[in-house]
Amino acid sequence: MPFRSALRVLAPAVELNNVAMEEEDMKHAMRHLVCLLLLPGVMAIGSRSWAQTPASLVVTSDMDCNWKLDGVEQPRLSADDTNVIKTIVGEHLIQATSLDGQAKWQGTVTADSSAQKVVKIPLSTMLPFWVDPATGLTWAKKDNGSDATWSQADEYCRNLTLGARSGWRLPTIDELWGIFVWSKAGQPGLHPKGGIRLSWPGVWSSTEGNNSEEKWAFSFYNGSRGSSEIGPGHINRALCVRGSGQ
Repeated sequence: MPFRSALRVLAPAVELNNVAMEEEDMKHAMRHLVCLLLLPGVMAIGSRSWAQTPASLVVTSDMDCNWKLDGVEQPRLSADDTNVIKTIVGEHLIQATSLDGQAKWQGTVTADSSAQKVVKIPLSTMLPFWVDPATGLTWAKKDNGSDATWSQADEYCRNLTLGARSGWRLPTIDELWGIFVWSKAGQPGLHPKGGIRLSWPGVWSSTEGNNSEEKWAFSFYNGSRGSSEIGPGHINRALCVRGSGQ
């Protein structure tokens, strides 16, 4: 058969084969496109299913407070009460404010379906003062931060305003004695109760010392006390207190 005649015979077969291959490629491309179109929906369904898995939070606070979960107001929470909140698995934002508006806290917690998540709202740590549950006295959370004669310490406390509260004073020597952690006496560091931060071991009291020219000072290192002259040669710190009910 002449060469050109053979080409004419083979050409239709080649064209048919090319068409078949193109159709197969088209089917494969369509199947791939359908998978791509369906995938986001499948993922969204799976995501919604996970996101809507029920969980619960056990919420407590060390102060009476108003609080929100993910921006939604929740029932008022009383100090040391327990509030079990039904929610869903995932991260949640908790915001809390003390009833007088002085302390505010917020934090993110992750709820898990396997167990209740316990959330303790530490509002009292946000306050600039600490209320001693044993005496009802309110203490400043830190001292004046610098050397002070007794007169300077006394003036500092009388002029102090913390959390919109005034009426502060120097404590008596017995009041200072009552907020010392005796189990840590003599150990490295300073040891007041209530998370109080001190910049120096010695703190002035309002109690008269061995004579009218002296006042008792207390050491928060070892729990000792000493009668110190109130003149400029004797330096301690001012830690202020406020009476209960003021």
